[in-house]
Amino acid sequence: MSHHRAILLFCVALILSAACNLSGLPSDAVEDGIVPVGTDLPPTSRPADSEADSCLVGEWWMDTPDLDLLVATLVPIPNIRVPDGNLLLRFYADGTFSYQGSPVIRIELGASQYIEGAGVFTTNGTYATEGGTTVLLNTTRSESGVTVWHAYKDGQSSDYPAGPQISLALPGSAPYRCTSTRLELDTRNPSGVTVTMFFHE
Repeated sequence: MSHHRAILLFCVALILSAACNLSGLPSDAVEDGIVPVGTDLPPTSRPADSEADSCLVGEWWMDTPDLDLLVATLVPIPNIRVPDGNLLLRFYADGTFSYQGSPVIRIELGASQYIEGAGVFTTNGTYATEGGTTVLLNTTRSESGVTVWHAYKDGQSSDYPAGPQISLALPGSAPYRCTSTRLELDTRNPSGVTVTMFFHE
């Protein structure tokens, strides 16, 4: 077995073992080694006492350094990085939201060796807030994963047959803090530890 394949199988085993420990998810929520981020199920309807927070309305960006730190904190794979890319979270005044990004996901395998794939994350839905402290996200459409993987070694590249699929889905209900220039949204990693997503306007 090659060094690349041994490391990949180890990574997938880590993902699957973490996925088995996720609570509150339906049995089909973890497929093909995909690790959802945020273990709360989306709200099924807008609560009667919900409200809108105008502070959220607008475009919120997560740049590469914060995204790199987020993925390293959330995804249970050793030596995972995001060398390029960002996330965009939009809240609209009509109560809908969109969330998208196409970051580059890299897993370091050793000196001058790594596998790399392009992530695709797209989510649309509706939102509401409660008490100016919690945002409720009702997802109506979502696509998340990593497309074609490539292996790199000593400056040479080749297609990689399969790599772990990684999800950066938003939680269904999350504490948040908002100012005119900064948005912090709390989610949880597969172990249940709170991790903060940092966005700027």
